[in-house]
Amino acid sequence: MRKYNREQFEFSDNRLDTLEQNIEKEVQDRIEETDEIMNDTQTTLTNLQNKFDGEVQTRIEREKDIMQEVDDTKYKLHKKIDEERTDKSLQLGMFKDKCSNQLKRQHKYVEEFQREAMAEFARLREQLEHEMDERFESQDEIIDNLSQSMKTF
Repeated sequence: MRKYNREQFEFSDNRLDTLEQNIEKEVQDRIEETDEIMNDTQTTLTNLQNKFDGEVQTRIEREKDIMQEVDDTKYKLHKKIDEERTDKSLQLGMFKDKCSNQLKRQHKYVEEFQREAMAEFARLREQLEHEMDERFESQDEIIDNLSQSMKTF
């Protein structure tokens, strides 16, 4: 039995050695597999991080471009508004000048018309006074003639 036990012990010992070697190999294989997975994962994460950083940088640059475009558009809009305001002010000034000139011309025309009308009325008055004077003279003559005729009767 001893021999049997020794054989069993040796067999068990060998089997234990084999199992230990298999376990060590399994541990080593798992470590290598885990290292490979971690390296692959690290590479993937690094690539993703690089892409993300690139995208962030691209977005930042695009945002700067958009903000610059907004500022440029804002400047152009303010410039157009100022130009339009200036143009409208000039047009309003020209309109006021035209209206003022038109009013001056109308006022001058009315004054000229009044002067001419007053001159015409003065001529008519003179003509009427002259005509009245002539009529009075003519009537005086007729009355004098009638008076003379009556005296002679």
